[in-house]
Amino acid sequence: MIKVVNFDLTINPSSVKEKIVSIITDTMQKKETEGCLVIFSGQNDSFAAANLTIEATGIEAVKLVIISDVPKKRREQIATIAKTELKIPQNQIISFNIKEVSKKFESIEELVPITGIPVSRQHNISHLLLRTNVVQKIVEEKTFSHIGKTHGSRDKFFRELIAYSKARKRLKTILAYLIAEKENLLLVSKTNKTEYKTGLYTIFGYGHAADIMPLGDLYRTQVLQLSEYFGVPQEIRDHAHSDIMPGVVNKYQYFFELESNIVDKILIRLEAKIEVNSIAEELNIEIEKVNRVKHFFDVSKIQEVLPIIPYINK
Repeated sequence: MIKVVNFDLTINPSSVKEKIVSIITDTMQKKETEGCLVIFSGQNDSFAAANLTIEATGIEAVKLVIISDVPKKRREQIATIAKTELKIPQNQIISFNIKEVSKKFESIEELVPITGIPVSRQHNISHLLLRTNVVQKIVEEKTFSHIGKTHGSRDKFFRELIAYSKARKRLKTILAYLIAEKENLLLVSKTNKTEYKTGLYTIFGYGHAADIMPLGDLYRTQVLQLSEYFGVPQEIRDHAHSDIMPGVVNKYQYFFELESNIVDKILIRLEAKIEVNSIAEELNIEIEKVNRVKHFFDVSKIQEVLPIIPYINK
């Protein structure tokens, strides 16, 4: 008998909500926490995670944490959006700037002579480098999650730049856990399955390392459906924000030259072990782009079981 695989990414939001809410509630009971702390960015995924958590605990037991080095005005705007859309009171929103703390992780002054790019352009330096022909090849042959061996000064610069970027996100995680553990709260992340299966997140970083990852089994396409069900405004759902690296606006366009819904269609077929040629033909996509997604998909698998434990007593 030939097994028919369903590649429909449509979900029943109500049913999905009930399942995830039940798991959040059960996890809280097992860990004996008094509420939840949701990592909040003001973007679609954080809204979905926050709505699910509010459904599980009630709004009075939920706090949001906004840890960023953006200007105070922008953090206040994010808090205002949360108060308006989630109806969460100001005293349950924790927001602070870690720019001074994270400076040492962002500093690239000792690397500047390699490229000659001024420190004043630091925010966009990764964007400039990734768009050069030399470094773009690294992205295609390797992945954001695993750069591995490098050859030459530019390759080394690229790897170190990513390391600094990831260090900043891990610093944010330390601070988020400090708040969660001081107040006996369950830390809730916002990473979705599309990010998880392509490795487009920072291992043990802000948004990944947490007590629970409610969106971890939902592709971005499905998270958008869930957000629509919760009434998240269209302008938030449509906004292709990416915090993976400075200068990268839409990470799916950047790394794959595809929109996230197409990446999802490729991923669900790769999980079903469909051949690359068949995927490219069915979806009418260049085989090179499908291969690039597959490469990220294959390399990211090692992240799913970190840290690796050599079991010797089986």
